[in-house]
Amino acid sequence: MPVKKKKEELQWIWLVLGLAVAVLGITLLEEGLTGGAVSKGTLGVPAEDDPGVNESAEESLPETAAVEEEEEVVVAEQGMVEEQEDEKGSLAPQVDKDAELGTQTDCGGGTACSCNDTLTSSWNMSGDLSCTGTALNIGAHDITLDCKGNKITHGGSSFSYGVKNTGVYNGLTVQNCRFETTASGDSSIWSLFSNGGLIQNNTFNRTVGAGAGAITIWQSDDYNLINNTFVLGLGQVGYYLRDGQGHQVSDSYIYMFENSSGGIVLNNLNSSIIRDNIIMGGDSSTNSKGIVLYSPATNNTFINNLISCNQSIEIDDQTGDGSTNYLIYNNSLGEIRWTDTSSGGFLRNLTLNGSIGLGSNLFIGSNVA
Repeated sequence: MPVKKKKEELQWIWLVLGLAVAVLGITLLEEGLTGGAVSKGTLGVPAEDDPGVNESAEESLPETAAVEEEEEVVVAEQGMVEEQEDEKGSLAPQVDKDAELGTQTDCGGGTACSCNDTLTSSWNMSGDLSCTGTALNIGAHDITLDCKGNKITHGGSSFSYGVKNTGVYNGLTVQNCRFETTASGDSSIWSLFSNGGLIQNNTFNRTVGAGAGAITIWQSDDYNLINNTFVLGLGQVGYYLRDGQGHQVSDSYIYMFENSSGGIVLNNLNSSIIRDNIIMGGDSSTNSKGIVLYSPATNNTFINNLISCNQSIEIDDQTGDGSTNYLIYNNSLGEIRWTDTSSGGFLRNLTLNGSIGLGSNLFIGSNVA
C-alpha cells in the first residue's frame, strides 16, 4: 500500500478517537453540573456508615475543634438546667423547709422565735405567730413569755400546742397572750412535771379544736392562774388541772357558748383554791358544766365563784363520799360556809343544779345572810 494512503488512514483513526474522548468528557461534565450522585466509595472515600472507617481519623482532628464541640454541649446542658429551675420556681412558692419539717431551733432573748422553736430564755413578742402544729416549746427553767397582746395560733394536727412545757422546767410565766386554736388543735398551754408557774392576763378562743383544756396543768404543783378569759365551744375545757396540788385559780372569766366539757375541771387535784371566777353558760349550752370534780379531788376550797350554766349543772361532783371539798361565799360583812357534817353530806357531794354566787341568789348584809 502506498505510504501516503496509510498516513491518511491513521489520521482518520486519531480523529475518531479524539471525537469519542470529547463526547465522553462532555457527558461527564454535564452529569457533574446537574448534581449527579457519585458514591464516595466509587471515588475511593470511605462512606460514613462504612464499618471499615478508620477511627484514628477522628482522633486526628485538631484539639481546638474537639474542645469547642465539648463546650457547646456543656452550655446546652446548663441552659436546660436553668430553664427547669425557672419553671419550678414559677410553679411553687419558696418554702421554709425547716419550718415545714418541724425543726426545733433555740430562741428567746434577742432571737425571735418561729413555729415549733424552743424558748431557752425569756422573750417579748413583737408580732403574731401563726403555726400549723405546735407554736413554742419551753427549754429552760424560769422562762417568761410575754406576748404583749399579740396572738399565737396553733392547730391543724393532733398534739399541736400553743406553748408546750414537758421538759420538767419550773418557774414558767405566760402572760398577755391571745391564743386561738384551729381544727384539731390541742391545749393552748400544756405543762407537765412543772412547778411554780404563773399564767395571767391571757385570752383563749377555743371554738374549734380537740376536746382539751385551754390550759392543762398535769402532775405539777403550785401554779397561779390569774385573770384569764376563755370562750369555749363544743367539748372544750377552760382549766384542766390534774394530779397536783397547791394551785390558785382566780379572777378568770369563762364563757361556754356551746356544750363544753367544763369551765374548770379538777381531776385528782388537792389542796387548791378556786376563787372569784365567773363561769357562764350560753343559751345553747344545754349540757355545759361549770366546775367538775373527779375522784379523788379533795380538800379544795371554792370561794366567791359566780356560776350560772342555765340548763345544766353548776358543780358536778363525782368524787364520792371519800373526798371533802369546801364551798364559801363571803364579803366584808360576813360569810356563808357549809360545814362537813357526816358521810353523804353536802361537802362530800357539791353537785349543784342552779346558779350560785353573791348577788345572784346569795346575799350577805349587815347581820343578814
